Amino acid sequence: MKDILIIGGAGKIGLEILKRLVDSNYNITVLDLESRVSIKRLASVKDRIRVVYGDVEDSDLVRDLVKRNDIVIHAAGVMPPLAELNEKIANTNYIGSKIVVDAINELNPECKLVYL
Repeated sequence: MKDILIIGGAGKIGLEILKRLVDSNYNITVLDLESRVSIKRLASVKDRIRVVYGDVEDSDLVRDLVKRNDIVIHAAGVMPPLAELNEKIANTNYIGSKIVVDAINELNPECKLVYL
């Protein structure tokens, strides 16, 4: 059985991916920021997946999760128009993605990355 990490799994696209995979033969872990919205969105599947609340910019957390998974689906990020209005927030897209890619390259090079 494959282990899949969905980063941003409570977001709009990540949640759609999660819904399609939750009844499959995968062990699924979701990493997302803890908020009322993410808790509510994941409530219906929380007993069938592993939920980790944290930030894609937390290098130690991401590295720990990446080394345990066969597939990483990276759906976290700040989308326009917010990303266009606040450059500092938009840096999350670059920094988080770099942390994920570096962790895969260093700790789990056989891991497959799906980047949205």
